[in-house]
Amino acid sequence: MGMVGRLQRWVVAGVLLMLVLVWAWSAVSGWSLLARCAVLAGVTMPHAPVLALEMGLMCGVRWRQGLPLPSMASCLWAWAHEVVSGWRVFGWRQPFAEFQVADGAGVPGRTGVVLVHGYVCNRALWTPWLKALRARQVPCSARSHGPVFGSIDSWVSDIDAAVRAMTQATGRPPLVVAHSMGGLAVRAWLQAAGATPEVARVVTVAPPPRGTWLAQLGLSANARQMREGSAWLQALALRESAAQRVCFHCVYSDCDNVVFPAEVACLPGATHQLVPGYAHVHLLSAPVVLATVLDLLAEADRRYQVASCPGL
Repeated sequence: MGMVGRLQRWVVAGVLLMLVLVWAWSAVSGWSLLARCAVLAGVTMPHAPVLALEMGLMCGVRWRQGLPLPSMASCLWAWAHEVVSGWRVFGWRQPFAEFQVADGAGVPGRTGVVLVHGYVCNRALWTPWLKALRARQVPCSARSHGPVFGSIDSWVSDIDAAVRAMTQATGRPPLVVAHSMGGLAVRAWLQAAGATPEVARVVTVAPPPRGTWLAQLGLSANARQMREGSAWLQALALRESAAQRVCFHCVYSDCDNVVFPAEVACLPGATHQLVPGYAHVHLLSAPVVLATVLDLLAEADRRYQVASCPGL
């Protein structure tokens, strides 16, 4: 188990201990059952007010910049689903089920998928995706990248190894799907790999190609790199070729509580897809996102088959 899983196990253990202590104290104090349940709900969902604050900051930044605001109903829907997604991902999958689902070998003659997670995550973020791709016999792999709080550039060698392994296994360049900061790491890898992309396509979900306002609150090396207008982002954009950007497909949402305003998720020269009403992690659960990846996979398979036909 990696550092992310260990850290999040300690957080979950702390929440559970607090849950027991609060329940015992409220029982001794003679609180009503309703009051005790209300307090316990607050203890078991400490991330809920944080996510609400992030939603408020997102709306405040959009309002200050004169950008249209998502509806209150959309924000509430996105917030509620992100609260649930937070417990599923950070309270169970990542700390306790990092290797629950193995990579999929798939069947011969298929383009593979390499999955790259983002900030403070591990491969368990992709558990539903691994299940869905394996069920469709698509070759797929997900690794836990690190260091957790180090430079984004430190992920380059691991991504390179994952792409090379998938290419060797399938005999063709894979499609890369990256979430959040993982999209920046893939861009850094493409520059290190050379001018010609060694991928079929790159799909970035909730990416911060131009940084995010929220990163100014982070102190780690990778958080500083994700600040809007950071020297690292400017250098990345200057070194990037048009051929590299064309292979990107960026999926983003107007209710993203981490990457905002939403417009910073758009990479010039790439194709873009707005999926309204989803928060940062929950966006990976949007059926249209997986459908988009499956369509791009089918397109990559068709291109490869045509290119492999004699006389073409």
